[in-house]
Amino acid sequence: MKCISFALLGLLLGLCISPGSGQTQPLSPAHNVQKLYENDRQGEGANYSAPTRKLLADCERCAPKNAFEIACPGINIFIMGQDTFGSLQDFKVVSQKVGPSSAVAVASFVNQRPTVIRFKLLKSGSGWVIDDMTGRQDLGGGKSNCANLVASLKRRDICS
Repeated sequence: MKCISFALLGLLLGLCISPGSGQTQPLSPAHNVQKLYENDRQGEGANYSAPTRKLLADCERCAPKNAFEIACPGINIFIMGQDTFGSLQDFKVVSQKVGPSSAVAVASFVNQRPTVIRFKLLKSGSGWVIDDMTGRQDLGGGKSNCANLVASLKRRDICS
């Protein structure tokens, strides 16, 4: 009788926690960011928080019609440039500081130069949205190029 009870208990527990139980786990922050780089997307189709979406819309509205292909914020922060030079080398993403409503994910790669992109993410539904991001590219000799999405979008000189 004990064997049957334990077998039944094991079967019930297995059904409750089995991967096919109909519940899907949300993507980790790192996996969410990883998907933004798949197939050379370079951030295309990224989801942003409401305040960041508003800043992007304001910037696009004010951007000169003859601007470069990336008028707002003036650089593709996902790659710290206008273009990739071949595929990104040594690409990896890690999640850091994951909390119930926010997280930080860091992507690192080489696009001619070593580059690190820090994503500040907010929980939204079953996934993560970008609230801000900061990119830093090593220029060598102790120098680096740095860009911040929200700070660059808050510039008002583009509308003057």
